[in-house]
Amino acid sequence: MNTIGQRIKYLREKLNRTQQEVADQTRVSRGNISNYEKDRVSPAADTIIALCEYFDVSCDWLLTGRERGAKETNVESLIDTLENKAAYLKVSEEEEQIIRMYRDFSSEDKEFLKNMIYFKHSQIKKDMKKQNA
Repeated sequence: MNTIGQRIKYLREKLNRTQQEVADQTRVSRGNISNYEKDRVSPAADTIIALCEYFDVSCDWLLTGRERGAKETNVESLIDTLENKAAYLKVSEEEEQIIRMYRDFSSEDKEFLKNMIYFKHSQIKKDMKKQNA
């Protein structure tokens, strides 16, 4: 997702919402939502704020596709969701323990750990592609 419009559409579809539903909740016209998603126009600052509040994402993520630690509660909310669905996800005791320990870290440490995980995961994906080639 390289554009604001692509990220807006992604979030809307992820929540299974229509453009009209988003428009009604954010007080932005459905036509404008459509234009944002098609990258015809970029939303104004007040619209970006309204969309971020509606979708519960940071402005950094909506604007750039990257987090800068500005909305750490999203990560904690995700962890709560994962813990609540541990049985469904078949999370091992070790994984649960790691999640619980993660909560004790500072924002800077959490960011460092996330970057390490993303880096290692990308290495694994590259190795898998090499093996399959």
